[in-house]
Amino acid sequence: LISYSVTATPAAPCSIVNLGTLNVNYYESSKAPSSIDITPSATICKGTSVTLTARGARLGYGGSRYEWATSNSFGTIISSSTTDSTYTTPAINTGVTYYVRIGNNTSPGAICAINTGSVSQVITVVDPTIAPTSVTSTSPFYCQGSPTAITLAQVGGTLGSGANWQWS
Repeated sequence: LISYSVTATPAAPCSIVNLGTLNVNYYESSKAPSSIDITPSATICKGTSVTLTARGARLGYGGSRYEWATSNSFGTIISSSTTDSTYTTPAINTGVTYYVRIGNNTSPGAICAINTGSVSQVITVVDPTIAPTSVTSTSPFYCQGSPTAITLAQVGGTLGSGANWQWS
C-alpha cells in the first residue's frame, strides 16, 4: 500500500491545509520462469515419467497461474496451477518438448496477471534393453586345452538405444 498526500502550504502567517490522502495498492506483476528443472533427467527410457519444476517465476496479483503445454503457442494447456510450480508427466514414449509460462487470469481484478514468455525443456526418449531369455552354445561340452572353438549366442532380448552385448 502506498499513500500519497496533498497539502497546500500557504504564505505565512496562514496555516498549512491538508487537502487529502490517496491510498494506492501496489501489486507485483507476473514474472516469466527462467528455467525448468527436471527429475530424474532429460534423457529417459521409454515409458518413464518425469517431474518438471519451473524456476525463477513470480505469480502476479489477481490469479496468475503456472501453465504447462507441449506447444509454445499454448493452444492446449495440459496442466494449470495457481500454487504449484511442478508438473509430473504421464509415461513418455517418444521425444517431446514441454513449455511453461505464467498465464493470465481473465477475471475482473486480474490487473497484474499477464501472460509471460515461456521456457522449454526437451525430453529425449531411448529404448530400453530387454534381457535375453537364455544363452546357447555350439557344443554343450568343452575340454580344457581343446583347440575347438565354442560359439555362444543369446536367445531373445533386444538392445536398447546405444547398448551392446558384453560377454565375460
